[in-house]
Amino acid sequence: NPCAGCADIAVTLPHATGADLKLYDCRGSLVRVLAAGIFPAGKHTLGISTSGERHFCRGVYLLRLSTEESTLVRKLVIE
Repeated sequence: NPCAGCADIAVTLPHATGADLKLYDCRGSLVRVLAAGIFPAGKHTLGISTSGERHFCRGVYLLRLSTEESTLVRKLVIE
C-alpha cells in the first residue's frame, strides 16, 4: 500500500530474539536500519516518517526483517 507522511510497521515475535528491520531501495542498497537488537516476545510497532530531516524520496522500497530463525521481505511504496 502506498504511504505518504508516515508508516507504521507492526511486527509480532513469538519469543524473545535478536532481530533487525532494514529499509532498502529498489536497487538493493541499504537506506536505513529502522531497528536492531534483542526484542521481547509480543507485538512491536515501529514508525517511520517520510518527511522531515531524514525524509524518503518517492519510490518503491523493501523492508527486510531478519531474526535468528528467519527473514521476511515486504514491499513499501512511498508517494
